[in-house]
This record gives sequence, structure tokens and C-alpha cells, in this order.
Amino acid sequence: MKICENCGHENWSYRTTCEKCNMSIYEKGAAANRPSFSKYTLDEKHVEERGYIDTGCTTAAKVFMILATVGAGLTLLLFAIIWCGYSLLPSDLGIYDDIIGSSFTVYLIILVVQFVINLRMTIAYFRKTARYKEKVGVGFKVCTLLLVDFIAGILMLLDKRDE
Repeated sequence: MKICENCGHENWSYRTTCEKCNMSIYEKGAAANRPSFSKYTLDEKHVEERGYIDTGCTTAAKVFMILATVGAGLTLLLFAIIWCGYSLLPSDLGIYDDIIGSSFTVYLIILVVQFVINLRMTIAYFRKTARYKEKVGVGFKVCTLLLVDFIAGILMLLDKRDE
């Protein structure tokens, strides 16, 4: 019979956990067979070795930010190609030609600004999460939610890394 060191309950010799409290039990004098437990949890050890920790929300937010930035870049590239193609076509639309051309230009400027914002915020988030001691503020998370990617912003707000 094995006696639990935690609650004193007698357990059958084949048991490795106590029937009463579910703690690990060992035969007397078998301390050498006990597993050694580290003083660190997995997260603390990871932080000590690498200097940072990525939670699931952090990783998913990074993925969605990258996808949003790539999407904005491809949209910008596609629209720039269409804009260049439109400007090369001979036109005989008169006043409508100026309106269409100026609206294309304005939309292209908006796409450039959106791409730059996505790229800068994605790089900033990667840098902030690479150093565990630097927290990501709520303002940054909300701006990501509104300007970069809705899902990435929600994941950042749900992330418990900075608490």
C-alpha cells in the first residue's frame, strides 16, 4: 500500500495518484524516482530564454495584420495598374474624363495612405511583442481595430499578455 503524503489516504500499490485528492503518490524511499519539477513554468522559462512570449492571440493578431497589409499592398498595386492603364487610353468623354481621372487619383492616394498605415502598425506590433517588457497600449489596439484589421484588433484586445 502507498500512503499519500498530501492527505494520508492509503492507496493500492499500483496507483500513481491518490484516490482521494488526486495528487501524485510514490512509495516510501522512492524519492529518486520522482520527476524533477522546474522552478519555472513554461511561459517563464520561455520569457527568460527568448525575452518575450507569444500567446495564441498575439500570433493570430500578427497573422491577420500581415494578411491585411498584403491585401492593402495588392489592392494598391492593382489599382495603380488600372490607373496607369486608364491614363494611357485616349479619351473623348470631355468633362467626365476629368472627374474620373481626379477620383482615381484621390482613391489611389487613399490606398497609399492605408497601405503605409498598415505597414507601419504591423512593424510596430512585431517590435513591441518581440520585447516582452514593452506593453501594447489600448490606444494602439483600438487603432488597429479601426484602421488595420478588425479581427486583429479584437484579438489584441482579448490578449492577456499585457495584463
